[in-house]
Amino acid sequence: MEDVNRDRFIRFIDIINEPYASWIQTILNVYWREFSSIPATKHPNRHHPSERIYPYGMINHSMRTVFIARLLIVEENLISFKNQIIFSAAFHDLGNIRRYNGQSTYKMHPFESFSMIEELISIPDEDKKMIKNMIENHMHHWFDTHAIDKFDKIIAYADYLASRPEIELNGIEYFGQVK
Repeated sequence: MEDVNRDRFIRFIDIINEPYASWIQTILNVYWREFSSIPATKHPNRHHPSERIYPYGMINHSMRTVFIARLLIVEENLISFKNQIIFSAAFHDLGNIRRYNGQSTYKMHPFESFSMIEELISIPDEDKKMIKNMIENHMHHWFDTHAIDKFDKIIAYADYLASRPEIELNGIEYFGQVK
């Protein structure tokens, strides 16, 4: 069942261009079990809807973030950056694995996310800064980090909107126990 869910998540992300497709496989080969078993939040109704605290909560949140990022890509006419944006949206919260294992903090999870990715894959310089900034700045509205650009805002807005319980998204088949 774990492989079926992993494959379903990969299909949902829907990036077939290289090297992104290989990067996704590499990250999920290492982190799928942990990433798919952590909740989206330790604090129901504070940061994420309570129905996403069950196993697969982080995967469900990531799927919602990708879904909204796709809409924003079209709205902002950023199709040529689709791979970088969708990749960043899918793994913006990867660092929560370390947070839930007691190795990091809430404020550090965006930086841990990129660090974990960088430990596994070598991102070319032309994409590295963009992906790093999108992931590390996705919480800028809470932490008042340095200035952000339109790409960072896409991930920040997608993440924020994905965490709102009042926003229903049709077309997402959630994993696990969602009420």
